[in-house]
Amino acid sequence: GYSAVFERLRKDGTRRQMFIHFNVPLNEWNWNGSWTVKRDILIELDDTPLFYKMTLKGGRPPLLALAVKHGVDIIFEGELEPGSMADLGSYRLLFKGVVPWLGFYLASDYPKYIVFTGFIITLLGFLLHLLIHPRRIEVTRDGDAWMVRAWTMPGDWVFDEQWKRWSVLQQLSSKLRQ
Repeated sequence: GYSAVFERLRKDGTRRQMFIHFNVPLNEWNWNGSWTVKRDILIELDDTPLFYKMTLKGGRPPLLALAVKHGVDIIFEGELEPGSMADLGSYRLLFKGVVPWLGFYLASDYPKYIVFTGFIITLLGFLLHLLIHPRRIEVTRDGDAWMVRAWTMPGDWVFDEQWKRWSVLQQLSSKLRQ
């Protein structure tokens, strides 16, 4: 899917980003960008419920046909290109463009970027730990047989104690056989 990226400009001068997601069905997905998706949604911002009827057309540049209603009154109706603005009364929407959903997660705002990056670093650290984690492994030869001793975790004293008992029993049984 794709996300339409807006910047909401309030009357007090503050700016907030707003994203509206569009699902693109797999049978309509193509790489040349010629797709059309529709979305109708009720959004309440600043205690004002507005009904958005949108049609997003992929291409260069992407176009967003937007109709916004408050009750039965039409506040805005028109087609927006990236960089154009819609005046909705209590705030204005600047249509910045369209990004794939992965781009949304990486570019939406700074805290999500940090969380996503932290997750990737944690995952890579865990995989590196699985690949490079030092394990105590000993291979010894007992007559014609090879014996492998391994500790799954450094400091695994319970396993170590059980291994020592088992090793002593093995040595005793091999001496008794001789």
